[in-house]
Amino acid sequence: MELTKAIKDIDTINEILAVYPKYSKNYLLIYYLLNTGLRISDTLEARVSDRNGLRGLREQKTGKRKELPISDHLAEKINMYALKNDLSDTDYIFFSERDPKDHIKRNRAYQILSEAGDMIGIQLSAHTLRKTYGYLQYSTYERTNGQQGASLPELMHLFNHSTPEITLRYIGIEQENLDHIVLNTGKMFSSLGIDV
Repeated sequence: MELTKAIKDIDTINEILAVYPKYSKNYLLIYYLLNTGLRISDTLEARVSDRNGLRGLREQKTGKRKELPISDHLAEKINMYALKNDLSDTDYIFFSERDPKDHIKRNRAYQILSEAGDMIGIQLSAHTLRKTYGYLQYSTYERTNGQQGASLPELMHLFNHSTPEITLRYIGIEQENLDHIVLNTGKMFSSLGIDV
């Protein structure tokens, strides 16, 4: 079984977002996961009232209470989707076709994501999108000198990780840094005056 990794290529992320029609349930599932970094179990519990800007939840895995702000971009997508599907604030965003008063189950969400990945030739899961969210937040923070994105301590808190090392490994930064070190050894030797 292959290790789940963050998607670091922006073109691939855009391809994933283009697989399903905009404002469809399948599209919104991908968009919601990429914009919140939530686990799938917490995502499926989302209600249309999220469009109002704040979502209170108790994480299913940890039992911890969390207040999650909803970005204007995500709120707009939820609103358009709700209007298109005639949904009220109390309805689940990811409602089941069999029982509209219930949400889709994890296996259905897995199918939606897996099919999207198959359409562009990658393995895609909710965990992949959660790691991608973390990677994008951290790499943006580093690239913009803290003006955008999330710092390592912020991501640790968001993901409920106990150490920075766990978070870096989770979002794929640790391996990226190790690769960079190994690939640039020759440049380092040259800068030190070592004949290579």
